Amino acid sequence: MTGSDYIGGPSYDVEKFREFGLLFGKELNGKWAVETGVNIAAANVIVRSGPGPEINVTRYKFEMLSFPVIVKYSISSFLYVNGGPLLDIQRSEKSTINQSGIGYLIGIGAQQYFNNVGIYLNPHLKRHAAISFDSSIENLTELGVQLGVAYKF
Repeated sequence: MTGSDYIGGPSYDVEKFREFGLLFGKELNGKWAVETGVNIAAANVIVRSGPGPEINVTRYKFEMLSFPVIVKYSISSFLYVNGGPLLDIQRSEKSTINQSGIGYLIGIGAQQYFNNVGIYLNPHLKRHAAISFDSSIENLTELGVQLGVAYKF
């Protein structure tokens, strides 16, 4: 087989994806707020080579730090939309795709405060390395839900 006989490419399976973070927010007025902080993401990645006489399987641990700068607009006392850039730094030692770069987040969420303590649910779309720090053209896209506890000082 020659290179022109191949159709397709490698496949990537992500297992046990998890993300934890700490965000700090500042209300600008009754409707607008800005949030920033740090998120740590980790997963197990399985890479299967493209079609050919042999299919090679490579496994590695994926780790990434994200530093978001998110603008939040309150539609009502409990409903909001949010979005903004992410600075992503991939920490994985062994990886075929580098996700370091500038990405973005867009979402819609709900929050409820009881005195100074609140809970929130934020379904969102994250696109990492939309502007990559290297020549990588592939990027990770997450469709997820963030569940959290908040405290107003």
